[in-house]
Amino acid sequence: MANVHVVPIEDAWTVEIEGQGDSVVHRTESEAMENARRLAQQQKGELLVYGSDGEIRERDGYGEYPVDPMD
Repeated sequence: MANVHVVPIEDAWTVEIEGQGDSVVHRTESEAMENARRLAQQQKGELLVYGSDGEIRERDGYGEYPVDPMD
């Protein structure tokens, strides 16, 4: 399981799989989101999308998470 990060940089968007160090640059946010969502599903991880302020503005999980004992 690995998380996938979508981060804006200048006039582009990067997609990075956590722990791998490599990133792919996309010209549009929609291209980056499409690629990142696919990768997060394959990795059974979490998709984290950052805003220009560096804060996470969206997240979505695709893995199997343990059941909360409070449920």
